[in-house]
Amino acid sequence: MKDEKEPLWHTLPVDEIVRRLGIVLQTGLDEDEARRRLEQHGPNELADRGARSPWSILWGQLKGTLVVILILAAMGSAGIGIFELSHSGRQRGWDEIYDAIAIAVIIIMNTANSSGTC
Repeated sequence: MKDEKEPLWHTLPVDEIVRRLGIVLQTGLDEDEARRRLEQHGPNELADRGARSPWSILWGQLKGTLVVILILAAMGSAGIGIFELSHSGRQRGWDEIYDAIAIAVIIIMNTANSSGTC
């Protein structure tokens, strides 16, 4: 939780920020003050949170509610198509198989696009 006494720096006027930080706007910090602040606060760097593995990224793309619904729809359509193909002497069921393939292609394209590989 933020300290209530800490100002919202982005809301302050520039001259107020300059006064509070004790800097000269035209020249910035002198070397001694910059060195002291570096020792006190450390370098101005973001903490490394580690890279996400490709599997973690893929899982993040596939666990969305809509994607799960599409996966279930593709599986259901494929299952119905296979059932109809096996019970109709390969006459019916192709529409469901094509639907399942189309849904699978959409899922793959969405996943590739969302992960930045497309």
